Amino acid sequence: MLRILFRLLLILCAGHVYAASTTFTIGVEDIDYYPHYAVRQGQYVGYARDLLDAFAARNGYQFEYVVLPVKRLYSAFLVDRSVDFKFPDNPHWTPDQRAGIPIHYSNSVINVTEGLMVLPENEGRSLSSVKDIGTILGFTAWPYLAEVNRGAIKVHENPNFEGLLRQVLSGRVDGAYINIEVANNLIGDKLKMTGRLVFDPNLPYASSAFSLSTIQHPDIIEQFNDFLAKEPALQAQLRDKYGMKAPPAN
Repeated sequence: MLRILFRLLLILCAGHVYAASTTFTIGVEDIDYYPHYAVRQGQYVGYARDLLDAFAARNGYQFEYVVLPVKRLYSAFLVDRSVDFKFPDNPHWTPDQRAGIPIHYSNSVINVTEGLMVLPENEGRSLSSVKDIGTILGFTAWPYLAEVNRGAIKVHENPNFEGLLRQVLSGRVDGAYINIEVANNLIGDKLKMTGRLVFDPNLPYASSAFSLSTIQHPDIIEQFNDFLAKEPALQAQLRDKYGMKAPPAN
């Protein structure tokens, strides 16, 4: 009987903690990944922000977004555990760092396609002709990892996407491994260079899911999954708002 009473007390205390403290921190990447997400004038913006805020408002929570460089974000989430959630996340990223850690992942928030953006005149070349590719600092070009590991392809890291695309435009790398929607947004809206770079579907590319993850609050992830399942219209509306074509892949 005492054991049952003790367990009930723990449950009540846990419920009191959530009722008294409804603010959670989400660690996010300090990169311009628009329209999916970006940091503009110190504010986290984009599709992910709108969707996460809608979920928070629906459940009486408040999310505080902690903006960090990609590598520091991994440390804050996996080592220091100074943030409650991480976005985006995927169980296949940095597997060595997360081994043995009980991480809980939501269903897909965003489904992305990543591949090589190349000069139009180079589209359709064989993989063997690709010698240098660019990536964002902290990112891994998974479809090219075998060639990189055997020394056939060299990777050049860049701290931001605009610089990454300019590496291709200047001929310093053969292609930029990047999210296709992000690349097209930058090329058209920011660089005003529509058509100067194109996605090459003949070269290896990958699709992956971006999830919300947590170590400390698996119950919130369950609530978020329920929210995603019940709000397809809201997600479609936000994708239309931000000009995103690919729906999430649950």
